[in-house]
Amino acid sequence: MSGWIVDQSVQRLSAITFLELSYCRKIDVYTIRAIGKHCKLIVTLPQLAPTDSAITFPTDDQANTIATTIPRLKHLLELVFHPISTEIVLSILSGCPQLEFLDIVGCIGVELDHQFLKQKCPKLKLWGPILEKNS
Repeated sequence: MSGWIVDQSVQRLSAITFLELSYCRKIDVYTIRAIGKHCKLIVTLPQLAPTDSAITFPTDDQANTIATTIPRLKHLLELVFHPISTEIVLSILSGCPQLEFLDIVGCIGVELDHQFLKQKCPKLKLWGPILEKNS
């Protein structure tokens, strides 16, 4: 589905709280923005895992769009094996303060400090790389 079709479709789904996008190959900024605009109650957005190596989601723009348009996100945001950076993860954590679970297993570009996460995101359960600092 294209972003335009999603925009037209999600207008009728404003009460949903869960949206599965696992095999959607055309997730772009426009699509995420449409979902965030019309589905204000979404708290669960699972498995944004790539279905093949040609898919690179999320980009910086897509992650920032998640952070700015889906602020109620709480559960099961899976960014498994994406070529994302620490900045993308921090953008999502900043924009989605209620996030309780984030799976970034295999995201080798992400380095998060345990103390920082403990202070800024005390409810967050993180699966993936955490940089342990000895002080």
